[in-house]
Amino acid sequence: MIDFPMPFSAYLEHALYGDDGYYMADRNRFGRSGDFYTSAQVSPLYGALWARFIVDRSCATALSVIELGCGDGDFAVSMISEWLRIRADEMCPIVYSAIDLSEVARERTKERLERLLQEVKRSHAITVHVVASVEQLELTRDSSMQTGWIIGNEVLDAIPCEVVRVNRESEVWRLMVTKHGMLQDGVLRGPFQGKYYETYFESVTSGALREYALRYFSPILKEQESEVIIAEAHVGLTHFFRDLMTHIQPTYFAFIDYGGLTRDVVGEDRPNGSLRAYHAHQVLDTWLDRAGEVDITYDVDFSVVENVLSDVGYEMEFIERQGAFLMSVEALEDVYKTMQQTDLNLSQKLKQLVMPGALGDRFFVLLARRRPNL
Repeated sequence: MIDFPMPFSAYLEHALYGDDGYYMADRNRFGRSGDFYTSAQVSPLYGALWARFIVDRSCATALSVIELGCGDGDFAVSMISEWLRIRADEMCPIVYSAIDLSEVARERTKERLERLLQEVKRSHAITVHVVASVEQLELTRDSSMQTGWIIGNEVLDAIPCEVVRVNRESEVWRLMVTKHGMLQDGVLRGPFQGKYYETYFESVTSGALREYALRYFSPILKEQESEVIIAEAHVGLTHFFRDLMTHIQPTYFAFIDYGGLTRDVVGEDRPNGSLRAYHAHQVLDTWLDRAGEVDITYDVDFSVVENVLSDVGYEMEFIERQGAFLMSVEALEDVYKTMQQTDLNLSQKLKQLVMPGALGDRFFVLLARRRPNL
C-alpha cells in the first residue's frame, strides 16, 4: 500500500526499487533492445581499460574489486577478461565482488561470469561473490576487500534524490507527489504532472534538506538572474557512504556518471532540474504515471560527492571527464591493439567513449583514496 502524498525521493524509491520497480523487474534495460547504453555496453574496451588502470594502482600480489550495481555483467566480464589475459602466467589471486539489489541482475552476472571462467579455465585464479548487499558481502570475511576498490559505473544517479526549490530570500521547498485531483487551490504546483499523479512543493523550514539547498544552491542564485532554482538534492549520499564504510573501508572509491560540479548541473538553463526518463532510448516528456516502466535519472553533482567522501575520510585524486581519463590510461595502446584484431569497428567505439559530444564529456570520473590515518 502506497501512502500519498509522499516526498519525491520516496516516489523514486518505489519507481526504481519497489517490487515492480524498474531495476527489479525482469527486463532488458541495456543496449539496442533496452532503454539506454552505458559505456560498458559500447565496447569491452571500456572495462578492459579500467582493469588495467586498477592493476597499475594496486598491490602486485593481490587484487580486490567490489562493483556496485553490476547490471547485466558487461563491466565485470570485460574487466575480469583483461585481468586474466595480462596475468595468464601468474598466480595472483583476484577477488571480484558484485552488489546489486536486483535478483535478475545478480543471476545474469553470475551466469556470464561462470561461462567466462569455464571458457578460460582459470577459475582457480579468481574468487567471485555476487550478493544483494554490503552486509552479505561482509559475511565472506575476505580481508583483501579492506585494501581494495569500490567502483560504481552509473550508480550514483540511481540513488533516490529529493527535488528542492529555493529562492533569493532563502525560502526552501521540497517536491511532493500525490494523486491527481487532491491538490487545493493556492498550492505551489511542481514541474511534473500526469493523468494519475501530480507534484507540488511543500515548505521546508529546518533540517538537512534546507541546509543542503542553502549550501549548494544559494551561491548559484547570487551569480545568475533568475529568482528561483529547482534542482536535485543528493541528501541520501551521506547515508549511502556511511553504510558502506560501516562494513568496508576500501583504499579507493571510483565512480563514473553523467553530471559535473554544482555549477555544471544547477542553473537557470535547467529551470526544472536535470530529471529525465528514458524508454527505448527516447527521452519522455511525461513519465510521472509510468513508475516502474521507465528509467528515471538525473545528473550527479560531483561537488557533493567530493564533500561527502571527504567527510568519511577520503581525499580526491581527481575529478575529470571520461574522455580525458580513458586517453590517459597507460595501457590504452596495448589494449586497443589486442581488441582491434577481433573488432574492426573498435575505432568508432573508442571515439564514442572519449570524444566531446559523445560519452567522453558527458560522463565524469571521480577517484578518491582513503586517508592514511583512517
